[in-house]
Amino acid sequence: MNGVRRFCLLSLCLTLANTAVAGERVSLTLSNQEWPPYMGEALPQGGVLSDVVALAFSRIGVKVRYVFLPTPRALASAASGRVDGSIGWTPTAERRQNLMFSGPVMTARMVFFQRSGETFEWRILADLAPYRIGVTVGNTYSAAFSHLQYSGGLQVDPSADDLSNLRKLAAGRVDLFPIEATVGRYLVMRHLPASEQTHLQAQPRSFWSAPLCVAIRSNYPGARRLLQRFDKVIAGMKTSGELDRLLGAWQLPQRVSKP
Repeated sequence: MNGVRRFCLLSLCLTLANTAVAGERVSLTLSNQEWPPYMGEALPQGGVLSDVVALAFSRIGVKVRYVFLPTPRALASAASGRVDGSIGWTPTAERRQNLMFSGPVMTARMVFFQRSGETFEWRILADLAPYRIGVTVGNTYSAAFSHLQYSGGLQVDPSADDLSNLRKLAAGRVDLFPIEATVGRYLVMRHLPASEQTHLQAQPRSFWSAPLCVAIRSNYPGARRLLQRFDKVIAGMKTSGELDRLLGAWQLPQRVSKP
């Protein structure tokens, strides 16, 4: 009887895996977050990254359903198995323990925002040790930044979201805030008073190019093959110029789509 049960269980697992690989009758529940204009529950199609990911999956027969969660919970919900995966994340060794990642769908350019007129001369991130730096809980700002952050080499002041950090920067409670350049400009122009918008600016120098990927929980049936097929669709969209056209429709610079 135990052998029969094991056989039935194996058959069920193989059926699920083959279904995921074939891309037939598959639906994915992916956690999402507020990171406009890339992601946002109130944005058309959930934001440009949400739109591209759902479109690419649809071309291999996979329907995507998004669940919007606060940033710290979005990835944790995927790692714990409460959802099938999440979008808009950069792979790290820690995250790979429970998740598999696609290739880069887009590439974000990380910069420091500061108050206009102030000067911060630095060559490497460690040179920023004297300054108070706002960070958003759950976000990664490069391996080098994380090393300094957790070793005490930087003075970090955490907040729950990016907008809170920009408001703290405008109020003088932190000196710098790392954020993706397009996201930072979007939030400043749409959520801060006009009197504060001119007081904040992005440094021209980026300190990290961050790949924005899809993460699927490692124990999802056929996860690896599913992501391989997804990557192939994204590669075709980049080669044909379709991805750049989509970004252009959102008035985003084309460089976001390529490292």
